[in-house]
Amino acid sequence: MAARRLSAGLASSGIDSKFFALSNPSFQTVGSEFQIERGLPDLLRAGFSTFISQRLSDKSLVTPLSTNVIDRKFLLSFGNPAETIFHIHNWFNIFSHREIAALSNEFKIVLTLHDQRFFSGACHYSFDCKKFESVCTDCPQLPIPFKNLSSHIFEQGINLDNLTFISPSNWLYSLALRSTLLSRSKGSVIPNCFYQYESELHERVCTDSTINVGLAAMNPDSWIKGGELVSALQSRQSGGDQFKFFSLSNYSDYKEFWRKIDVLLVPSEADNSPNVIHESKLWGIPVVASNVGGIPELLIPNFDGELLKDGLTLEKVVAELRTSNLLTRNYKTRQQVSKNHKEFLNTSVNSHIDLYQRLLAY
Repeated sequence: MAARRLSAGLASSGIDSKFFALSNPSFQTVGSEFQIERGLPDLLRAGFSTFISQRLSDKSLVTPLSTNVIDRKFLLSFGNPAETIFHIHNWFNIFSHREIAALSNEFKIVLTLHDQRFFSGACHYSFDCKKFESVCTDCPQLPIPFKNLSSHIFEQGINLDNLTFISPSNWLYSLALRSTLLSRSKGSVIPNCFYQYESELHERVCTDSTINVGLAAMNPDSWIKGGELVSALQSRQSGGDQFKFFSLSNYSDYKEFWRKIDVLLVPSEADNSPNVIHESKLWGIPVVASNVGGIPELLIPNFDGELLKDGLTLEKVVAELRTSNLLTRNYKTRQQVSKNHKEFLNTSVNSHIDLYQRLLAY
C-alpha cells in the first residue's frame, strides 16, 4: 500500500512513475498501474518457498528462499538505465537476491526496508543476534539441517554503487549500516508515503463503563506482532470489564475500525515503523505501544502515545490502559496530533523525488 501511494504521489508531481504488484482479485489497477501475472510454475515455487519459510522458525519469521517472477528482459525494456530507477518495496517471491544483484549491474535501484530480512540473512528481526554484522552462518533461528541456509544471501555480488536503501525509521537505518551487506551502501531515512490517505477527526466519548481498544495485529497468530497477547485480550471480553477489544484484521473497511475505537494498542515484540501507528495519529487516536524497534520514534509521551514497559503481560497491558490519561485528551489536542503528523508525512513524496534526482545526477 505504501508503494502504491508513493507512485500516485509521484505521478501527481509530474514524475513518470509506474506501479507493479502481484495480481490479486482485490487489486484494481488505475492509471500507470500494472499487475504481475504468475504462471503455475511461479505459483508452485512461491508456495513452496512460503511453506518452507513458515516451518523453519518458531517465532521470528525467517525467509531465506525468495523466488523470482519478473523477467529481467521485461525490466530492461523500460528504457535508458541512465534515466530509470527501480524502486523495490516488497521483493519477497517477486525478486530473488540473485536477480536484484543482476539488476543492480544494469540500473540504479532503490530498496525500501520494512524489516531486517534483506540484510540479515533473511530473518525479519534478529533480536539479540548480531551475525548479520559478519556473515549469517550457524543461524540460531534455524533448525540444524538448515543452519547455514541464509549465508547464500551474502554471496550474490550486489553492485552497491547502484543500490540505495531507504528506511522508514532511524532504528532500522542504523542496523542496516552495521550489516555486512549494506554497510558500504548509501541510505536515507524517509517515512512511508500516505498520499491521499483519507482520515477523519470527530468527537469521541470515553465513559467509565466502556473503552474501545483497537488491536493492531493483522495476523493474530503472529508472535512478532504480539499475536499471543492479542488472542488473550480478545478472549477477555466479559460484561464486567470496562474494555471492549476490536481487531483490525476483522474489518474490510478500515474507516469503520478507526471510527469505532478510542485507543490503539500495538503490542509488538519487534517492529520497524508500523503504518498502523501513522494511521492512528492521522485519525487523532492515541496509541499505547511496545517500546521496541522504531516505535519510540513515532510517539511523544503524554501527547499522542505511551510506551509499554518491558515484559508484556495481559495484566500489565490492561493496567496501562486503565491508568493512561491519553483517553481524556480533548478534541483540540487530537486535532493537533493529526495536523502535526500530516505535515510530517507530507514530506515523503518530495524526499523521494530529491533522492531520485540525486541518484540520476550521480
